[in-house]
Amino acid sequence: STIIAVGEDEIYTIEGIEGETEFYSDVKFKKFTFPGLEDGCLIEYSYEKRVMIPFLRDIWVMQRDIPIIHSEYSLTVLELLMTRGQWTWNYKVYNDNNLNDVKREEVFQNTNTMLDKQVKFYWEKKDIQAVEIETLMPKGLAKIPHIRFRSGFWKAWNDISKWYYTMLFKPKVIITEEIENKAKALIVDTDSRRDKIKACYDFVKDIRYISINMNNNGISPNKPAEVLENKYGDCKDKSILLISLLNSLDIEAEPVLLLTNNEGSFDKNFPAWNFNHMIVAVKDKDDKYIWMDPTARFTEFGDLPAPDMDIDVLVLHDDGTSSIERTLISDCKKNKKSINVNIEISENLESNIEFDLKYFGEDRSRMKSLTENSSEKEIKKFCKSMITDDFLNSTIDSVKYSDSLSEGFFNLGFLVKNINIVQQQGNLFFVSHNFLPFVTETEWLISEERKYPLAFPYPRTINKNIVIIYPKKLFKLKATPKKYTESEKGLISHSRKVSTNSNIINISKDLVIKKKLIKVYEYKNFRSIFESLQQRNKEQLIFERM
Repeated sequence: STIIAVGEDEIYTIEGIEGETEFYSDVKFKKFTFPGLEDGCLIEYSYEKRVMIPFLRDIWVMQRDIPIIHSEYSLTVLELLMTRGQWTWNYKVYNDNNLNDVKREEVFQNTNTMLDKQVKFYWEKKDIQAVEIETLMPKGLAKIPHIRFRSGFWKAWNDISKWYYTMLFKPKVIITEEIENKAKALIVDTDSRRDKIKACYDFVKDIRYISINMNNNGISPNKPAEVLENKYGDCKDKSILLISLLNSLDIEAEPVLLLTNNEGSFDKNFPAWNFNHMIVAVKDKDDKYIWMDPTARFTEFGDLPAPDMDIDVLVLHDDGTSSIERTLISDCKKNKKSINVNIEISENLESNIEFDLKYFGEDRSRMKSLTENSSEKEIKKFCKSMITDDFLNSTIDSVKYSDSLSEGFFNLGFLVKNINIVQQQGNLFFVSHNFLPFVTETEWLISEERKYPLAFPYPRTINKNIVIIYPKKLFKLKATPKKYTESEKGLISHSRKVSTNSNIINISKDLVIKKKLIKVYEYKNFRSIFESLQQRNKEQLIFERM
């Protein structure tokens, strides 16, 4: 066998960017590639990390997307710290009942000082299969073997909240004259407490979001006056500004730490620093929380973006204590898309098709974000992408879009001209009604069984209404798709209604995905109902020549 080493000149240090998402960062990364990489070769690497603040996001992930022969994680600490009782730690194993307990050995240095004696704790795991990737599987470490660590001083969540809030967050909540003046200016035209909260939220969420990671592993916010002056900030910066504005109006607001649901799950039984985001909470008159994510620019007041929905979070109180609360439940009725398609078939069998789409809830936020800085050409391209499977050579015309704040939806409309949707076989004519698919991601249907749950971004309702006007002189309606209703309780339902009046056919279809996470034992029934929908959408209108 041949051993090919990575040379020192092939290892690069990268600064100022983290995970391709950071605009400002003092984090440094080592980057390298393996030379001579080919099928069947073995890759070996090891690294050492020295930290002053241990156990902030420290995780050992054992399983990857390639098979692993041997994996080892070790933790080395000065024995002096342990014998004096100044340093303790804990760990928890997830998704691996066979992992060996931690091993311990003594390590000696040759400095002839009190720092010579160290203690090494380590785990090792051999012959680890690669993660089996499934379409729409949950993100994060929910099902992957890993070990999470925490400081021994964090015996309860209040220990974490007291450390973070009193040491790093509260000292920065400084209400300056500029903060007070801005808050007063924002509420000039408001009366109620709720309107004042909304005014401050609307202002802060429009401040430019820039992810910043400077000092203290990126967990300490900047002063609110600096955020106000700079007009940019990350989640903790925008949160502290919103809290300061509200506090200046004698409205108590609290920071909330969370792990977004697209990155994993929050373990209530293991107090550890396992957060990637911060939002703000204010109690209303009924003692219920108003949740606000000041980084969610297109999310309306009183709502949350999908990654913040329906998860346990840690609310930090002013006395240093904390409480675990549950955020808003993502509702399939609220996240709705209404699709109206009007088709007029001419006597030469060409059709003009008018599309009108209304987006509510999370879909509305997505569309507002997509169109904010898009040109008309880009909007047309987006519209074309929705109908490419049906009309590859079509031309998009008359694009219109707007957001209706009073009615709570985003409206997108466009026209497709001179399209032939009629297929002739002998004396019969067939017309499809399945324009704009209910769900674009359907690769998961291939699998009859799953190892992991099926994870949608959020529950949703999709309504379709198709109106077809046909030339009565040419056609006689022979058959229409049948009406039906199918459902699996608590998971999914779909239905269809059909009505005719003279030469006008109206087809109304609905799909409701009631849960964002379909568990493994639910998948078979869910897939069966969805597969039935796919089959029913293949049914066509049948005409015969007059």
